[in-house]
Order: sequence, then C-alpha cells, then structure tokens
Amino acid sequence: MRESGSWPWLSFGSLGIIRVMKKVIYIGLAILLLTFATFLLWHHKGDAQNRRGLQGAWHADFSRTPDSGSRSTFTIAANGDFVREGVDSHGAPLNRLAGTIQITDGFLIETVTNTTQPNTTVPYVLRARIIHADDKELIFRFGGARVDSILRKD
Repeated sequence: MRESGSWPWLSFGSLGIIRVMKKVIYIGLAILLLTFATFLLWHHKGDAQNRRGLQGAWHADFSRTPDSGSRSTFTIAANGDFVREGVDSHGAPLNRLAGTIQITDGFLIETVTNTTQPNTTVPYVLRARIIHADDKELIFRFGGARVDSILRKD
C-alpha cells in the first residue's frame, strides 16, 4: 500500500532526466534557429538571382485574361530601370510607363515614375508576390488580383 505523500516513480535519479530533457530542448531550438537562418539566406540568394535574370526584353502573356488581344512589352536594364509599352488588339498605343523594378523578399516591386496615362499621379508603387521565376518566365500576382500575371523573355 502506498503511503500518503510518497512518489515512488520520482527519485533523486529522475533529476538527471530533467537535465537531459533540457539539453534536448536546447539542441532542438538551436537546430530550429539554424534552419530558419538558412532559409532566410537561401531566400535572399533567390532574390539576387532573380534580379540578375530580369535584365532584357520581356512581353506580357495575356492569353488567359480578358485582354487577350493586347500586348505589353517590358525592357529592363541591369540597374532595374524599365520601360513598359502596351498596345491594344488593333495595334493602337495604350500606355507607356517608366520607372524601376526590384525584387525583395519574394516580391516584385515596380515604382512607376513616368506614365502617359492621363490623370495619374506619379510616383506610385505596385507590389506583386512572385510565384515562379526562371530565365525565361516570371509569374506573379498583384494583391487582390484573381489571375496571375505572366512575363516571358523574348
């Protein structure tokens, strides 16, 4: 029969297990922090790689949108300066934008500093989450948009 107040499963030897558990927890936290730091470094490396891949001539793919007859071309310089020109399905000019593009933390950030669109105040900033990026294609989605935007390198 058990005496009141006695804990037979707890002895002074159990304190060793508590020390071991603390060490396991500390090691687990260290691994978690190392994994997180590695992810952050990998993510920033991806941004730098994507920035280098932006330079050149691109065209927007409107095949899956209501603007399927329109065309938009982007010319992006090595420093991130860009010019975007659009034409409608009949070839009439729509709009010309100029500014800078950068990639930060997995987002495409377009700062428009010049536009031919009337009644538009510049500068303004457009921000889109990058879904996929490689040497030939960039897929991104602007906040609130239902359809992805696709740029293909010429």
